[in-house]
Amino acid sequence: MDHQTKFAVQKIVVSLHSSQDILENILDRASEEKAVRISDRSRLDPKDGLGFLELEAHHIHDLAKEVEIRISECREKERKEKSRMESMISSLKKENQDIRSMLEVAVTEKEAAENSLRVLKGDGDQRRSSILQIAEKGLQKVGFGFIMEVISGESEGDEMSSSSASAASNGRESKQEVDSLASIVGKILKNLHHEINDLRQALDESRSDCDHLQLLAAQQAQKIIKYESHIQDLREREILLLQSVEELNVRVKEVEQEAARWKEA
Repeated sequence: MDHQTKFAVQKIVVSLHSSQDILENILDRASEEKAVRISDRSRLDPKDGLGFLELEAHHIHDLAKEVEIRISECREKERKEKSRMESMISSLKKENQDIRSMLEVAVTEKEAAENSLRVLKGDGDQRRSSILQIAEKGLQKVGFGFIMEVISGESEGDEMSSSSASAASNGRESKQEVDSLASIVGKILKNLHHEINDLRQALDESRSDCDHLQLLAAQQAQKIIKYESHIQDLREREILLLQSVEELNVRVKEVEQEAARWKEA
């Protein structure tokens, strides 16, 4: 091998080693095979000339294929990781949307509860006023006045007659009559409570009956549809049978005519 050839081989070897180092640096990020590759390189003899270059080129070719495989694996791993992250993001967005919907429902229920509470408070005030009116009327029936301004808080002393003031004074002094009236009012409220419960029970039974009737109506509607379909099938079969009968009649007439012609012949 002359000097010029040796110089060219050395330049090629340097380029090959540089390329090999670059490829090995890429692989070193994902594997620990650098020592093995150095060992493989150390066993090669540069004095072999073209044989040495051939072995180096073959080794670099194998290394390049390994790099290609590792890059493909990394891309596939990144793709799967990206898909997993996108799935997690989508799941989190859906969960966030569900939480937002639940929050809106909770706010709506809270507002409805507040409105119901206000209505109940209003009903309580009305119920209290009604009880006081019943008590006042009851005391008036037994000869006593019962004037109390609980809701408005205003006094009606100017509108009361002297006989009403006297009756109110006597009513406050007659504890037995007041207790008796309270017992009557309690019984009235208890009866009202029972009536309300009876009405609720009747309403529930009515709803149950209504649901049962709706179910029966739906079943009847399905049966009607089934029967109508069956009737339609029967009508179509009847039409086909009539057509078949007509065709047979025509065929019979043709046969009779043909038989008559044969007899004449």
